[in-house]
Order: sequence, then C-alpha cells, then structure tokens
Amino acid sequence: MSDPKSLKRLATGLAFIAPNLATFGIFTLIPVLFTLALAFFAWDPFSSPTLVGFDNFNQALGSASFWYYLFNTVIFMLGLPLSMAGSLILALVLSQKLRGTIAYRTLYYLPTVTSGVALLLLWKMMFNKDAGIINLMILPVLRLCGVTCGADDHLIIAADMPDWLRDSWTILGVQVYLAKPALIFMGVWGAIGGGTMLLYLAAVSGVPPELYEAAEIDGAGPWRRFWNITWPMIAPTTFFVIVTGVIGGLQGGFEMAYLMTAGGPEDSTTTIGYHIFVKAFFELQFGYAAAVSVILFALIAGITALNWKFGSKAGSYGT
Repeated sequence: MSDPKSLKRLATGLAFIAPNLATFGIFTLIPVLFTLALAFFAWDPFSSPTLVGFDNFNQALGSASFWYYLFNTVIFMLGLPLSMAGSLILALVLSQKLRGTIAYRTLYYLPTVTSGVALLLLWKMMFNKDAGIINLMILPVLRLCGVTCGADDHLIIAADMPDWLRDSWTILGVQVYLAKPALIFMGVWGAIGGGTMLLYLAAVSGVPPELYEAAEIDGAGPWRRFWNITWPMIAPTTFFVIVTGVIGGLQGGFEMAYLMTAGGPEDSTTTIGYHIFVKAFFELQFGYAAAVSVILFALIAGITALNWKFGSKAGSYGT
C-alpha cells in the first residue's frame, strides 16, 4: 500500500464512493440508530425524553390492536401470489415475437412511472359509490340478479349499491369489510406490469432457445416446456421477487390507508406502517412508534433470513 500508484488508486476509489457513503450515513444509518435508541424512551416534542427501557416494546406486543394491524398487513400481502402470476403470464406473452411487442411493453410499464398518489386518488374515484366506474360496470350484473336500482341509474347508482371503501358484508357469520378485497385488487393491478414483469421478462428472455428446440424435437408441448424448462430457469428470479415482495408487503400499506380509507372502516385497513405514522405524528408517541418500527425491522429481518436459508436452494436452477 506504500506504492504511490496504489495510494492514488485508493484515493480515487474513496473519492468515488464518498458521496454514497455520506448519503447512506446521513439518511439511513443515523436515522436507524436514532430510532433504535428512541425506542427505549418515552418522548414527545413538548417534554424531555424519559428512559423507560422495554416498556414501549411490552406495550406494543401486549396490545391486541398491534396484532390486528399486523394481521391486516399480512392479509394485504395475499395479493403477492396473484401479482406474481399475472406478471409472469404477461412476461411470457410479451417475450413472444409479436407485432407491436415493444409498444405493449411500454404501455404495461407506464403505471409504474406514474405518480402513486395520482393512481390512488384515481382508484378512490373509481370505488366511489355514487359515480364510480366499478359500480357502473357491475350495475348490469346486479340487474340480472334482481337488485333494485334507481329510476335514473345511468346518472346515479341507487342506495343499495356497495360502498367499497366503507361497507361491510356478513359472510357465514363473519363481518367482512369490502375495503380489504377492494384494496387487494387495486394492489394486484398496480403490481402487474411493473418491475416484477420486467424481471420476469428479462429472465424468460435469457432462457437459451436451444433448450426449447431440443424439447420440441422430443415432442414436448408448450405446457411441458414451461414446467420443465422455463420455470426452473427463472427460479432465481422468482425467489428474488418473493423475498422483495415480502419485505415490501410488511413495510407497505401506508399510502393506500392514508389516502383512501384513513385506516378505516373500524381500523380494517390499518397496517403496521400506518399505525406507526398515527402514533408518531398524530398521537406524538415517538418512543412507542420507534419501538414498533424496531419490531417490524426484526420481523422483516427474521423472515428474510428464513427465506434465504430455506429458499435459496429452491431458487437456484439445477438444485
């Protein structure tokens, strides 16, 4: 390392990575350490911090509402397999040599680069009870089923039409809020055609065509070629999508809860992320919110470690 050329190369390398290290330290490392420390204090902007030890953690883990919000978060993650399947099917179609494929790839990716807030507000309008396009689309179906509608149902939907973000139905004695399936459907729509589709498209396009040619010579049909060639070859991509999807699912849900339902009705759409936001910025319980954040981080780290331990081999081609 005493060689001047080596020192110069080291200095050049440090100069290139210094901005990234500084950004990581200021915007990631310091906030994480501050949150970890804050979790052991009771603090709001109008009083001095008070050391409370593990009280914030005990309060969170002993609260029924915390587990209910975690349950809501997991329920919203049920859309992950659907979005993965939809993205894979779309990638398989768009990987074919068809006319206008590039235009369709661009079209299906456009929602990803659109403002998330704008999309959520658009969906909120679509779910509107009186003039939303969702109810307008299902109105003919309800007519066939004998549901009574207003006299001028082309302009306004009758009072018995569902209010997707507020109503609840009782199914087999269980009260089910329509907001949950409505938001899951919206999430699946948003996930199909985005980054997951691009990952699958790259993976499918990277499968050697010689494998398909050999399979065709052996008489393998499309379905057999998919299961015996395509699916094993894209296994690493599927594993990556599952891991990142689980991480994103546990962290997500804040935007849709905040903009579309405010966590309601009856906290049925409140996720852990939205719960942290409410505790910190509405109730000013910064220590408790930090403790829930640390619990969420530990949960994500544990699930990710299990995924890597038990899923890495399954996500490797040829194992």
